[in-house]
Formats: sequence, C-alpha cells, structure tokens
Amino acid sequence: MKRYILKRLLFAVPTILGSMMVVFLIIRSIPGDPVAMKFGKSATVQELGFTDMHEHILMKGRIFREQFKEEHPGFKETVGEDEKNTLENIGIIRRNNMFTWDTQDLDDPAVMEKEVADFKAAGGRSLVEMSVPGIRGDIRAVKTIAQNTGVNVIGTTGIYIYESWPEWCHEAEIKDFMNFMKQEIEEGIEGTGIRPGMIKVGISSGFRPREELLLRAAARTANETGLSLTVHPCFTMGGGPLEIAKILKEENVDMERTVIAHMGAFLGEGSLKTLITNQKSWGISLDYLHRVLDTGVNICIEICNTSDREATGSASIPGWMRLAAVYQLIQEEYAAQLVLATDTCAKHMARYYGGEGYGRLTRFAIPTLRDIVGVSPYAINQIMVKNPARILAY
Repeated sequence: MKRYILKRLLFAVPTILGSMMVVFLIIRSIPGDPVAMKFGKSATVQELGFTDMHEHILMKGRIFREQFKEEHPGFKETVGEDEKNTLENIGIIRRNNMFTWDTQDLDDPAVMEKEVADFKAAGGRSLVEMSVPGIRGDIRAVKTIAQNTGVNVIGTTGIYIYESWPEWCHEAEIKDFMNFMKQEIEEGIEGTGIRPGMIKVGISSGFRPREELLLRAAARTANETGLSLTVHPCFTMGGGPLEIAKILKEENVDMERTVIAHMGAFLGEGSLKTLITNQKSWGISLDYLHRVLDTGVNICIEICNTSDREATGSASIPGWMRLAAVYQLIQEEYAAQLVLATDTCAKHMARYYGGEGYGRLTRFAIPTLRDIVGVSPYAINQIMVKNPARILAY
C-alpha cells in the first residue's frame, strides 16, 4: 500500500513540475511492470536499455588536485599547473592525471553534450550521473544535455568523500544526513525539481567515524525511500568494500539493489616499483572480489580511461585486465551481480579532450567481450540491461 500511494503521488508530480522532471525517478508499480519517470512521462524500466552505471557529465574535481598537493608537497610537475589540455601536453596529463587544475573539472556543457551524444550513437541509452555534493556540477545544464541528446540520465543524491564535505557535514548526525538526502529526493536536487533516482556516498582514506554515520544514513534513506544505493569505497586501510558491506547488512539494506563502485582498483598491484621489480606481482587476483560478491552486493567495474600517476609511482589496472576479471566472473556465474561503467571524471578522460570518454565502454569493452572473447549475448544483456533495470527500479 505504501508503494501504491507513493506511485499515485509521483504521477501527480509532472502536473506540478512540468518540464522540470529531467532525470529518472524509478518506482515499482503494484501490480504491473516497474516504471520510470522521465521528463514528466512514465516509461517501463525496460526502456532504460544499455545502461552505464557510474559516470560524470558535469563535475568539479578540484579536490583531487588539492589532495595530491597535500600528499606530495613541493612536487615539481613537468606541466604547468594552470595549463589547459593541449595536443602538446595531453600525453603527460593522461599519465599524470593530477598535474593540472583544469583537467580536474568537467565544466563545459557544450563539450559534454557531444560526449553524451557520442555515447548514444555508440549504442548507449542510459547512464547514472554520480556527481553528488562535494563534486557536483551544474545540474540544470545536465538537464539540458539529457533533453538535447535523448539519453536517459539518472541523477543522484548523497555526499562525496570527507575531504570534499561542505561545512555543515562536519557536525552532522545520521538524521541530518538523512534529512538532506530526503529533501533532495522529495523536492529535487538543489531544489530544482530534478529528482534523483539513486543515492551515492563516498568513503575516504581512514574511514572517519562521521563517514560511518553518513554510510548508515544513506542505508536508512535507501530503506525508507526505496532508492538504490552506490558506495564509493576507500582504497587504503579502513572503509574498504568488506567493511562497507558489513555495515550495510547491519542496516538491513537490500544488497541486491546496492552497488559498491570502483572494484577494478582491488584487482592487483598499483605500485610501479613493485610491478617493475617483482614479476610475480603482475596479473590480477579475484580473491577479494569473491569475498565482496559473496555478501550479496553488486559490484561495478569501471573500464577506465587513463588515470595513472606515474611520476609519483602509481599506475592503474589497465582496461584489458579489468575485462579479464569481468570474463572470469562471468565464467564463475557472478554475472547477475556485475555492472560496468567508465567513470569518466576528468577532461583528459573525455573523447573531445583527447581521451576516449564513455565510448571506452561501448566501443572497446563490450565489443571485446562479445566479438573477441566470445561472451554470450545473454551474459552481456544481463550485465548491461537486466542488472541496471533491477537495481534502479523501485
């Protein structure tokens, strides 16, 4: 009955908001098929189609270079920090992604509209925009991009990692975090009427006590509202995927509709020194991913554009190795818990700035799995269509 009442209320929203309804607000009708609210119109979640589950269209990434400068005081970059991306420096920036301020931001709506249109031209139909407060860009411009391209953009509410928090978060309790997210769910993102279709929160290095409050708040908000949840995990000690899954289970979250992002980062060694001096460190291990998957949660593996930091001794797991993990997990019958993305989150990753953009998924990952490796259309449909529809529907 609660969901039926919610459905009736939500169908009244387009009358009030008109064209302000931009991103999906996905609900489960009783009885009948799951439906999605898009631009004030209803659509079955089957219309989501091929869905990229973790992207950024417009975002502010200044926090990442600020963190880099704190971690490496006095470091001398080989590219001026105020330089724009050019043909002369893009190779250096792609291998040292924290060298300049400009590349951290996706801030040109005209360029990013071309990126989203390119995603659609290559077969994409829907994507989840993960830029929550802390890195969120111009949500109204995202609305325009969604309208102009016809791509189904699902927005998110939540809070990003501790280092990006607005001031009020540092004294917030669970109820305060919940009130913020529920307000955006009920009134629209930043009061625009553009309603989120998912919750996303980030955990930073060390997993501070107040970040645990945020995680529990997100879990409880998901339980109360029916929205699904994505969690950005910590990549060092504390706040990792297994700890996150444990807390989510304590909060009785529906793990089948919860995603832990960036799991490709846990596949292998990221230290250049270790990789170069110890050949046994080459390759990937799925042991940790198995342990996370066995909690029942979904995982997202981003077939990333280049995001290395070679000058400070760090390298990301390359795309083909990430696909090797996807292939093996499919063979081990984990396909029902996998979703994919590119996590394009900086200029140097975008196609129109010298990277590959969202097309890294549609033009490399899926064709490689399907045409070169021989993964079945059924498994690909499970990962790219059925899993996102199940996770996003409510």
